[in-house]
Amino acid sequence: MSPFESQHCFEHIDKLAYEIGPREAGSRGDSQAADYIKQHFKDCGLQTRFQKFRFVNKVTRARTTASILAGAFILTFFFNPLSSLAITLAGLALAYSLPKMMPGKWSQNVIGSLKPKGEAKRRLVLGAHYDSAPCTRGRQWTLYLRILLPIVSIAFLILVLLRFLGLIPIWWLAWLALGVFIVPTCILPFFIYRKFVSPGANDNATGTAIVLESARVMSESPLENTEIWFVAFGAEEQGLIGSKEFLQRSSEPSTLINLDSLGAGSQLSLVLGNGVLRRHHTSPLLNDQISEAAQKLEIGVESVWAPLSGHDHIPFSDKEVNVATLSSIELREKNRLDNFLERVFKLSQVQTRRHSGLHSLEDVPEKIKLENIENAGSLVLDVIEGYDTG
Repeated sequence: MSPFESQHCFEHIDKLAYEIGPREAGSRGDSQAADYIKQHFKDCGLQTRFQKFRFVNKVTRARTTASILAGAFILTFFFNPLSSLAITLAGLALAYSLPKMMPGKWSQNVIGSLKPKGEAKRRLVLGAHYDSAPCTRGRQWTLYLRILLPIVSIAFLILVLLRFLGLIPIWWLAWLALGVFIVPTCILPFFIYRKFVSPGANDNATGTAIVLESARVMSESPLENTEIWFVAFGAEEQGLIGSKEFLQRSSEPSTLINLDSLGAGSQLSLVLGNGVLRRHHTSPLLNDQISEAAQKLEIGVESVWAPLSGHDHIPFSDKEVNVATLSSIELREKNRLDNFLERVFKLSQVQTRRHSGLHSLEDVPEKIKLENIENAGSLVLDVIEGYDTG
């Protein structure tokens, strides 16, 4: 097997983040990046295909939901309790269903498959998303929106129900009190998203580049009994849409190794899982195999729980596929939110702020560290080889 060349990865990162540039799902850059990835897979001799799908942009979804919710809330002030309850139920149903049914854009997954030398006893997916995210005014604002929107929606419904049951004597005062929270929440989607799209060098040209270079290396020496699918997922930044589509339209793999934002941290990290109330765990056995390989190669890997982040392993984890996500982390002291989540929700190794510069114009190739790319590439190839013989 030829060696993993980190220089090739940087060529891919420059191509994706600089020459093609921002790659918001459904855009011209998204399509150009998909063509580039597919051509590389073809050059490696892989069987290649697009897996196209339609989706609704997340900014459009968020703003539509907020507008309908705000409209329903305002209308309830002018109607009697029964009419207000009907408006609230209809408004909430419309707010959370209409955005999914709106006219959408097209994106795609890019798939390159490599057959083994012998009989295929298992299938492994090495994946990374290639789209980049709309710029925000700070990731904390998107976190606030994700937390507050369902809370104020539930509070709105409870308030109207209490009024309908005759348990609120001064309706206008209760309505104003809730409005103090609902109105700013509904304004957030119009405030936090900027008109720019991130170049997405770290998030996630780095993961895509390592998938591309791994495809080149492994195509020269296929495994004995494992079929490998190299997959560049589309529309991850829109809500893991590409990975969900992949699972719906492809046979489930035995294992997924997902690569996301590997280049800008102080060292590599393993994501143990995501979520706070509804938790999505990665696979302990696969995580152990990666940790053991890292120890053997003398590569530092930090294990973290990412409660407020989404990764493409989540749909696979829900289907009980063996999954792992390799990322990177900027080692820092835990903040108050980390400590709160650990104490109240009994989580461990929480890191809510693992990177800086994500979803911004600052996510450029100059911030990528050579050591991280070299370590990630060596680690991924070692784990895959061990998986085939294990």
